[in-house]
Amino acid sequence: MKSLAGIDPDMATREAGKNIRWVSADMEPLRLSGLAFREKGGSFARVPQKNLPPDVMKLGVCTSGVQLAFKTDSTKISVRVTLDPPIQMDHMASTGSCGFDLYCGAPGARRYFGCARFAVSREKPSYTAEIVGGMKKEMREYLINFPLYSGVKSFELGLDPDAKVEAPSAWSCENPVVWYGTSITQGGCASRPGMCTTNILSRKWNRPILNFGFSGSGKGEHSVAVMLAGIQTPAMYILDYEANAKLPLLQKTLDDVIGTLRAKHPEVPIVVLSRSIHCKDFYLALDTDAARDFQRRTVERRRASGDRALYFINGISGETDLSEGTVDGIHLTDYGFARQSAYLAPLLEKILEERP
Repeated sequence: MKSLAGIDPDMATREAGKNIRWVSADMEPLRLSGLAFREKGGSFARVPQKNLPPDVMKLGVCTSGVQLAFKTDSTKISVRVTLDPPIQMDHMASTGSCGFDLYCGAPGARRYFGCARFAVSREKPSYTAEIVGGMKKEMREYLINFPLYSGVKSFELGLDPDAKVEAPSAWSCENPVVWYGTSITQGGCASRPGMCTTNILSRKWNRPILNFGFSGSGKGEHSVAVMLAGIQTPAMYILDYEANAKLPLLQKTLDDVIGTLRAKHPEVPIVVLSRSIHCKDFYLALDTDAARDFQRRTVERRRASGDRALYFINGISGETDLSEGTVDGIHLTDYGFARQSAYLAPLLEKILEERP
């Protein structure tokens, strides 16, 4: 029987061809972002691999929010990678958990261009993929998003041997937004990396967003708060971990997380974001209202005591009924992430404008 790729060539994967120059993500003038603790040439992990909860360190290897930006006149863009490990799930596309996607254009005019497609497994963690090819040779600006749910042991960018490479456009603001949360923050279950909320808003704002989403493991531990507080010159902190902590852990941790951040960054905005609607909220008796109200009251109490750079955003308002935008009743599809981003963008922008 003829394979689907034999019937429809657009369904076939494209490995990288020959006559390619492979370059490191650390090559000047490429810009690698999303890794607050990485030294040049080091691991692509989002968090230090010590002094943190084991599950946070394990998930911190996943490269959610990592981006590579550059300009080139190459006629093709390819990647050669080894994942460590490749994580594949029954409700998330491998292109999202293990893949790289590509945007073309300057800030404000970026357009999705293509995604790495591949056959990968724990037994075969390496792949090469041509993301786009056959282009006219002219200088363009590109942005590559790294996998949401896999670690990257090695990465190389594939270009024409004679391709010119230039620095990307500058950030509108170099100070990063720091987003701490759960599996949804990490990007579960976008079909490709560019569709998770932090990457959507990073493109929209042309500013770095550090993604500290840890699937099932956003629980407000003190060591995690200390790590987040150690980030230099943050523009904003977003605390979006209710879905993992729930009311009991919020009651134990929220004041400590806020206080730990505030001790190092007295004027930086801190946003406490309650979780979005899950499908089961319509049918089961949950403590969602109590958890949301506790977070609001905590913010109001601390603001009344003088912390005017602390904010609460209600993530479960009628405007954020994302139930139709989920794959399993909780984790978001691309549609869900687009809706979440559209709701949060103006609220967060207002705070950033007040306190840039």
